[in-house]
Amino acid sequence: LKNYRFVFFFKIISELLDINLTPSKPAYGLSPASPLCLFDCAYDGIELSWRWDIESLKSVRTHILKSWAEYQSRSIMLRNMAESIGLLITDEDCGTNALNDYLRPAVTSTKVYVPIRKRGTCDALELKQEKIRRKMAKLKNTGLPS
Repeated sequence: LKNYRFVFFFKIISELLDINLTPSKPAYGLSPASPLCLFDCAYDGIELSWRWDIESLKSVRTHILKSWAEYQSRSIMLRNMAESIGLLITDEDCGTNALNDYLRPAVTSTKVYVPIRKRGTCDALELKQEKIRRKMAKLKNTGLPS
């Protein structure tokens, strides 16, 4: 099963990199702005022995603790501000629940999956360049600064 996935993945990547098959980028939604953070992992049957400099480890820990304290302080301030403003308005007045909007992934549609080969595409590089040239020419003709 892993080999099939690898072959399939490799085939898709090869097709996406082939400018004759895929002259422009497939359209897809952006990933969430919050970063993916991998800080722990394990490997079946493999015991890893990491080596590190103790001073570097102390420095990294200190940096992480300082960042954590700063974000905790900001978090408390923001919570207090949101609660204070919340006393002045109701959830119905807002028309949205900001925390839930943030926690839910920004997905255009989760109901129907469209394979990458069947998705629409963005404008090709040449078309984007042509649009920019036309826009610059239009600005030049109107006398506006570009």
